[in-house]
Amino acid sequence: MVQEEEIVFQGEVEPNPSEENPYLGLRRKVLGLKRQDFVAYMREHAVHAVLIDTNMDGIIYSVALVVDGTISLYYQTGGGVLGMGQKFPDLAMATRAFVYSADQVISKLPVAKDTNLPEIGERTFYIIAEDKVYKAVSHKSQMADEPYEIQILNYLSEKVMAQFISLYEAKDISKTD
Repeated sequence: MVQEEEIVFQGEVEPNPSEENPYLGLRRKVLGLKRQDFVAYMREHAVHAVLIDTNMDGIIYSVALVVDGTISLYYQTGGGVLGMGQKFPDLAMATRAFVYSADQVISKLPVAKDTNLPEIGERTFYIIAEDKVYKAVSHKSQMADEPYEIQILNYLSEKVMAQFISLYEAKDISKTD
């Protein structure tokens, strides 16, 4: 699995990112992941990572899911949980399955024109594939009426996050190897 220190940024994805803000730096790293670093996991799949930004009543957090099973949670205010997939193989498999499933929707999504953080009540999916980043925005107040591809992304992400939260709450992850 890729360690956070090994992730290499691939270009200016974030307009004028603040190097002093660790949260924005972590987002940039995920958005800039290179497909070639994950060839062993790619098979016929195009997507190698997904970044999910959520703004829940003004609290912004991001979840990074990488095809090698890496899953991390970052809070805009600081802190988070890194590398849960390394500690829990079942979670790593669920993470890979989510990233592989994202292949099924990219043909219906636009290429991202920006990587802005979501507004209140929004969840933004950035799907990183080959040399493009695709973007899908979900609105909390309209979830039932959203296009099928956004409903699928929401459903699958909720399944992975439920497993993530369950494992996080059930074990003291700082003591697992």
